[in-house]
Amino acid sequence: MEDMKKLIIAASILVVGIVGIVVVKNRSGFSFGSFGVKTADNDGQIAVTNDSSDKISIEYKSDGKDVAMVIAPGERLVCGENGFVRVFTAKKSGSYEVNYPAEGALQEITVSQVASAAQKKELEDQVVVAKGMIGDIQVMYEEPRELD
Repeated sequence: MEDMKKLIIAASILVVGIVGIVVVKNRSGFSFGSFGVKTADNDGQIAVTNDSSDKISIEYKSDGKDVAMVIAPGERLVCGENGFVRVFTAKKSGSYEVNYPAEGALQEITVSQVASAAQKKELEDQVVVAKGMIGDIQVMYEEPRELD
């Protein structure tokens, strides 16, 4: 009976220890399922949350290749490389170019932040350009002009 209590206590300590390791590894970017191998870093990337009621499209580069993704309302996508992402919305015919610092921690933005940041409008020969900032993230909206 005394041995059974010791076995139960030892098993409990072991389970608590394993759970603690899993929690710590998951918080620091490691995956227990991959036996401690570090998962992809989010450094140099940006997380875009679609807080609009429409689907949006995002273009970015990943490992040097062009990627285009559609994000449904309420979804979040971690993307980007080299500090540049292009966002297309259903409400406007142009695109938003998002330039962010490519080094450092993961940046977080929402579609509504991107749309509202580009406020300072300029008319160029063939396009309407609007620029703005979200912290240290530069946003530029570019839409073709209809000329008579």
